Amino acid sequence: MFFVLSKLVAVLVFPFTWFVACFISALLLKNPQWKRRLMVSALVILFLFGNKLLFGTISKSVQPPPVSFRPSDRFSCGILMGGMAGYDNNGTGYFNANADRFIAAVELYHQKHIQYILITGGSSSVLRANYNEAAFVSAHLAKAGVLKQHILIEPKARNTFENGIYAKQMLDSLRLAPPYVLITSASHINRSMKVFHKVGLTNTVAYPCNYIVMDKHGLFDYFLPQTEVFYAWQKVLKEWIGTLAYRLTGKA
Repeated sequence: MFFVLSKLVAVLVFPFTWFVACFISALLLKNPQWKRRLMVSALVILFLFGNKLLFGTISKSVQPPPVSFRPSDRFSCGILMGGMAGYDNNGTGYFNANADRFIAAVELYHQKHIQYILITGGSSSVLRANYNEAAFVSAHLAKAGVLKQHILIEPKARNTFENGIYAKQMLDSLRLAPPYVLITSASHINRSMKVFHKVGLTNTVAYPCNYIVMDKHGLFDYFLPQTEVFYAWQKVLKEWIGTLAYRLTGKA
């Protein structure tokens, strides 16, 4: 139930959904007062959540600074969070906009900062539970030069809390000693670290990547809504609500 509700929330926290709901409601309602209120609300949402300059300022405050390791820093395992790939209707796997997680893990491995890479993530889809993201990513790690014996697969996790639970179980069973490195998107790292500490992976170092960057601000960014900003807001709002939900349910 928690898994299904989390996916529903992901849709409801999309600001563009709010805009469409207000706009269509304004067109359908006959009450002049409510039509005006809803149309104004739609315009406020459009210009507020589509403003690149505003979001750029906020995104810098919610994403931690990049982490740089010293050449001598060594960790037994890098925990690579899922959510970077998916499958189409033909069963073909593809990387998505979170693929920087994959790149970061490969770089840390070849720089010898991590010995093993643990991929945690199965299907995060409500309707399609049969695809295995971890298996897809594992195959590409091998193509990128990661030795197969250094690739660990945890294919069951469907959300951040399960990532932490199942990753700990695997690390304990393999007796891989900490410290570990947690590799995930900068907007997701704070909630992930709270979960990992909650499940007992306290000796874990955060390695944020896949930053949301809104650069090259121009004059039109002050006035014209940007489509990309709506999708970026969805990530941030999802993390805020997710963090609150995890606190209320004792998961973080």
